[in-house]
Amino acid sequence: MNFLCATSTGILAALSFNFPSLSFLIWFSFVPFFFLLENLRGVYLFFYSFLAAFLFFFFSLFWIGYVTKLGLFFLVIYLSFWWVLFAFIAKFFISKKFCEVYSIAFLWIIFEFLQESIKWGFSWTNLGYSQYLNSFIIQPADILGVKFISWLIIFCNLVIKKMLREKKMVKEFFVFLTIIVFCLI
Repeated sequence: MNFLCATSTGILAALSFNFPSLSFLIWFSFVPFFFLLENLRGVYLFFYSFLAAFLFFFFSLFWIGYVTKLGLFFLVIYLSFWWVLFAFIAKFFISKKFCEVYSIAFLWIIFEFLQESIKWGFSWTNLGYSQYLNSFIIQPADILGVKFISWLIIFCNLVIKKMLREKKMVKEFFVFLTIIVFCLI
């Protein structure tokens, strides 16, 4: 089951980058990943978060292999460790159950910012870029930036996960709907 959760997250998220007609997949592709974060610890958390990230980056950036296969391999490994680090820090917020939806979504944005801002930065796979053809959703990006779109994607995934876990509507769902309505106006 853990293997299926990790592989589905990596592949579905990558499909949303490679096929614009499948960009909607990103809005729920991280739900299995967040269930993994909730249920795993230690080496298992490391392995499955690395697996999900490796698949995502490999299938999103496969075209780099046409230039350098070794470069693609090392780039994918390097980028996958960002997800592993995120997973271990997010695990802390999940265990506290205090504003986990908001804090994990903001944590993702912090990691996207750090990933692109350090000396060996790489920003080609920010989640918000998957929505470049969705003109309604990306409207706030001209004011708030692509990080807001990434935050919205992660927030949506976390809200779906929370609704599935609690088997009821949660207040964060209405926050998400309000933000989407403002994006569409």
